[in-house]
Amino acid sequence: MLLSDITIVLYLQDILGYSPLATGARLMVISGGILVTSTVAGRLTSRVPIRLLVGPGLIVVGIGLLLMRGLDASSAWTHLIPGMIVGGVGIGIVNPPLASTAVPGLSRSGPEIAAAVQSGEIRNVIARAATAAQPPG
Repeated sequence: MLLSDITIVLYLQDILGYSPLATGARLMVISGGILVTSTVAGRLTSRVPIRLLVGPGLIVVGIGLLLMRGLDASSAWTHLIPGMIVGGVGIGIVNPPLASTAVPGLSRSGPEIAAAVQSGEIRNVIARAATAAQPPG
C-alpha cells in the first residue's frame, strides 16, 4: 500500500489532472482507515500474539491493492476508494504490532533506528506482495 501511494499520486496528478492539494485530500481516505484501526490494533497488541495481527493485516492490505486494480485513463478517482479504505485498515492493523516488536529492549538512541527499520521492512513486504499480485503482461 505504501509503495502504491506514489503510483496513486502520479495517476491523480498526471492522468486526472488534480492539483497536489486535491490529490492529498483524496489520499486522506487511506489515513482515515489507518487512524481508526491502528487505535484498536494498538490495544490488541498487548492481548493478542503479534503474528495474529500482522499476518491478517498484510492480507487485508493485499485485498486493498486488489480492489484498486483495473484502472485506465478514463477511470474516476472514486474507483480507488474501496481499495484505499481496505488498504488503510490493513496498514492500521500491521503498524502497531510491528512498532511494539521493533522498539522494546533498545537503548535510548535505538527507537529512531528501529522505527526506520520497521518502516523500510513494511514497504519491502508490501512491495513484494504487490509485485507478486501483478498480472502478467
